[in-house]
Amino acid sequence: MTPSGVTAERESTSWAAYWTGWQYLVIDANAKEPDSIQAGDAHPDLEGLGVFARLGIADEDTNPIEWAGSVGLGGRGPIDGRPDDCWGLGVFTNALEEPETTVIGALEDRSGGVEAFYSVPVAPSAVLTADVQWLESAFDGVDDALLIGLRLNLTL
Repeated sequence: MTPSGVTAERESTSWAAYWTGWQYLVIDANAKEPDSIQAGDAHPDLEGLGVFARLGIADEDTNPIEWAGSVGLGGRGPIDGRPDDCWGLGVFTNALEEPETTVIGALEDRSGGVEAFYSVPVAPSAVLTADVQWLESAFDGVDDALLIGLRLNLTL
């Protein structure tokens, strides 16, 4: 049994795979286009609105999460004069292994949540993000949680 109370078989090999995507629905025609698109940085490069999604699966023998998915809306520059602000609103769900009893309690068959964030550049190398999340507990008898956070990302 692991310290968290969730058991998993010991194996010498395992696997996991996921797909992620982003599609713009609306692009601000008057906005300055970037010199290049950075597809892997999880940051919208163009001012506008889009949808995002992610779906992942994993080896049920070595992972308590069978599959996970998320979908949402996000964008950049929602307020005139603030072209670098970013925002997002999404939902996610995790399908868990068959329910079992752990140190914490009975493991449910799924968990999920909702998240909303807004990011504001405060300097050329600093971004301040406000975030709120509602998280559905994966454990029977453990309350759901509301998390409110503020994060400062610094890039050197």
